[in-house]
Amino acid sequence: SIGRPIAGVHARIADDSNQLVPEGKPGRLCIRSAWTTSRKSWIETGDIAYRDADGDLFLGGRVDDMIVSGGENVYPIELENALVQHPDIDSCGVVGIADSEFGQRLKAVVKLKSGASIDESALLAWLKPRLARHQMPAVIEFRDELPYTALGKLDKRAIQE
Repeated sequence: SIGRPIAGVHARIADDSNQLVPEGKPGRLCIRSAWTTSRKSWIETGDIAYRDADGDLFLGGRVDDMIVSGGENVYPIELENALVQHPDIDSCGVVGIADSEFGQRLKAVVKLKSGASIDESALLAWLKPRLARHQMPAVIEFRDELPYTALGKLDKRAIQE
């Protein structure tokens, strides 16, 4: 959670049509405050977020990370969050890849913990009860190391290839 907006900042979660989304549903995080140049206009942050019943905001990724798979909006961070819960996974990254049937599908690139051993079918079986069908990866690739940029961020372009 990133908590609640500070005093003077208003936040809303909206869908692609700029309509408010229900509590717990992800959408585009928009803010406005007395400090912005246009106090009456909502500013899109570029983040995907949702609000819980207590009013706390939770980040769910970036708008530009979203892929559309078979008509469903899918955020790679949802699969990444599930994967890192597996006891054998050290780190991972998820990207969209082209798919002739669905438009795009998810590809997960996974680095296992030292001494760990799991194959694609076992990992898919573990993920199945934890994710919706459209969130499941079409491809799981295991690597000894993941590529990072000079700033220490996962290089998603490098894992897309």
